[in-house]
Amino acid sequence: MPRLLAALLTLSLTLILGWPFGSSDAIAAVKGQSTERSAAEASKSVTTQVGSFDTAKVSILGVPAITVAVPVLTDSDGPDAELRARLIENNLRLLYSPQAICNPGELLADFWVSRSIRSKQGVETPGQPACDIHRWSSRSNPDEVNLATIMSNEGLPVLEARFPGRDPMPVLTVTDADSRFNGLPAAELADRWRNTLQSRLRHAREWLRPESRARILSLLALALLLLVALMVALLALWQRTQRWEARLQEAQQVNQGTSVHLDVLLQSASLINVGLFVAILLIARSMGALAMMAFPGQFTLGLNLLLQPGLLFFKILVVAVVLLIVRALASFLLRQWLSSGRQPSDQLPRRRQRYRTLRSVTERLITLAAGIVLLVWWAFDLEAVRGISASGLLAGGALLGALVFVFQGLLRDFVSGLVVLLEDRYAIGDWVEVGSSSGEVVDIGILSAQFRTVDQRLMVVPHGLVDRLVNHTKLRSAALISLVLSHRIGSLRQALRVIQQELEAFAAESPWKSRLLDPPLLRAVDAVNPQGIEVSVLIQTAPGQQWSMKRELLRRLEEALHKRAIPLASTLEWGSLRAASALPKDS
Repeated sequence: MPRLLAALLTLSLTLILGWPFGSSDAIAAVKGQSTERSAAEASKSVTTQVGSFDTAKVSILGVPAITVAVPVLTDSDGPDAELRARLIENNLRLLYSPQAICNPGELLADFWVSRSIRSKQGVETPGQPACDIHRWSSRSNPDEVNLATIMSNEGLPVLEARFPGRDPMPVLTVTDADSRFNGLPAAELADRWRNTLQSRLRHAREWLRPESRARILSLLALALLLLVALMVALLALWQRTQRWEARLQEAQQVNQGTSVHLDVLLQSASLINVGLFVAILLIARSMGALAMMAFPGQFTLGLNLLLQPGLLFFKILVVAVVLLIVRALASFLLRQWLSSGRQPSDQLPRRRQRYRTLRSVTERLITLAAGIVLLVWWAFDLEAVRGISASGLLAGGALLGALVFVFQGLLRDFVSGLVVLLEDRYAIGDWVEVGSSSGEVVDIGILSAQFRTVDQRLMVVPHGLVDRLVNHTKLRSAALISLVLSHRIGSLRQALRVIQQELEAFAAESPWKSRLLDPPLLRAVDAVNPQGIEVSVLIQTAPGQQWSMKRELLRRLEEALHKRAIPLASTLEWGSLRAASALPKDS
């Protein structure tokens, strides 16, 4: 029982790690079967038509060694190119990788039964079971395998393997199709293939030896440790760069995006962040590729894992660099437009608002365009996309039309957003009314705008749904102040004179003077009704200053009228007046 448990443990480790921990034939056979399966999957041949030939690659440990050819138009009943390449690979695999025709359960059962017979019956050799087949050992000297060329009865060169103490084994036959495809006489092609395959076979046998595998795994483990250390360092640097970029963005917001120095630093930080992110992804992919290369027959797959994402990440890096350059150029042009002196001074604050809006939307549009370019660039590398015919393009156009019909709402919002920007209907920082709601514009996107109401609710309104909009802060603002004087005032002229004096004093005092676009306008008496005498004042202010100035002016007018004993209409007076007006005329 302890021996059986040891065998189970050894078999499990062998299947998981692919390493020959045991020395028994059963364990070696299991390892050979696992190696054979992985190599077969890695070196799976794919037929490629070249001219009038079907070709397929013959691989050793997943690395292509030679290419065999079969005529496309032939009356022969022989195997096709892929099947022929697979048969040759199986012959070659017998020379460098132990084979087994039994599954792991059958091997373990054979091992247990053989041990039981030896221990109970005292039989040294309990027969030759089906799992113990004649195979070529890979643990002997790698140089012991030699390939030789002989001529078959049909006059075709045949490569056969010769191993000390064993009969020669045919490996492949050089056909006329191989000769015509490679443009060489059959004998010369056989010599070339013999040299190539012999060197590759010896390399494979050397690769699979335990001491060679230990040395290679040690180097790969060291490389993985170095990559892990590099990734940790890059992650720490990436976090610091992100914090630096966040501080730069806060400083840029304080300066309202007008600082050239901060803009250059911000673009540089973004470029560094993109570069570090791509480098981290490349390192992670490289670690996976190195781990894959550690398994026999997976070297080519590891290289593919390393190269294919590398090309994609290279494209991402190129598009990211171009994106940052275009964004920097757009920011420079917008700053030039902001600092140009052709605009009247009273419209400079509005231009700063438009600058913030245009910069935000422009960066998003450039990012969207970069994503589309990257997607198209990646798609054109696909063979299925490159091979699209005219009918495929027509079908793609029809599909695009269907998508436009389905997503017509998004297209409407996008076009409406462009119209909003071109007509300058509203910008970031404006106070607007949309339908029955009002709020401050906090962000303008490609498809929608965001408004913050007084109670701090955030409204997201698609551009296409904004059919009625009132902008309270575009270029200038205004407020209408209404005062209801009591009927008990002694002189209306005196009350109007007091109000006008207070308006003139308010317009001459700092800091209110600089916020007024025009002197406050007293509109005199608007109406006389039972509630009182209505007087209105109009003030025109800088954008967004009307509410604070209205509060201050109302306070001053109330104090001035109260100081001169000019009463305002009260609720009690309004109530008595309404009661009196409701009595019958003869009462």
